[in-house]
Amino acid sequence: MRFPTRRHPGLWLPVLALAATLLPAAAQTPNESRAPAKADAKPAEPQRGLMLMASVSNPGVYSPVEGGKATVLAPAQITKYGVRPFSKDDWTTGREVWADFLAEATREADRLVDALELQYQRDSRGVIDYALVEHPSPWLSSVLLSKRFLPRFEREFGKRLHVVVVDRHRFYVFPADGSKLDGYGASIVDIYHDESICRYPVSLEVFLVDGTGFRAIGSLAE
Repeated sequence: MRFPTRRHPGLWLPVLALAATLLPAAAQTPNESRAPAKADAKPAEPQRGLMLMASVSNPGVYSPVEGGKATVLAPAQITKYGVRPFSKDDWTTGREVWADFLAEATREADRLVDALELQYQRDSRGVIDYALVEHPSPWLSSVLLSKRFLPRFEREFGKRLHVVVVDRHRFYVFPADGSKLDGYGASIVDIYHDESICRYPVSLEVFLVDGTGFRAIGSLAE
């Protein structure tokens, strides 16, 4: 069951396509440090939400991502067997409405944006190259739906971002201006293929996030 991107009010996906492709460049090895987990009490995990998924996963219900070839936006739910995308039967039997589900998922995306702990990687001069974002929530990738996402990074990276969602629980954020991503492309590809790091791989597509929303503009796999 496919939901067209432009026919569902409230779906914060962009309407402009950018036909640019980012190619892998000479590898730099990310020097990443993991922030220690906090012992603070956390709110209960929502039992359903939206997530970016590899299109080859063929979820029963999904919305395309503008410009995306390898990634779709799919509703999923937490079951006794783990996180599972909705089947067509699940969606129909539950009488789900895309606009309502999207609104619910976007509220969770807003909450997640506020809770993100950003791990910055700096160059030898102390200038920030990128941010690594990790979180145990299966709905982490839905933060791209939130209008709070861009402002969270604007001070460090400006009003245009490049984002690579390599895994359900892990993504990278670069400033779109300055070609910072080019120097790390090969290393990110290696991380994506490392099953010890990416247990739930999404894609190597590069998303441009700006004031209009987000859209895929190319892939590190090309």
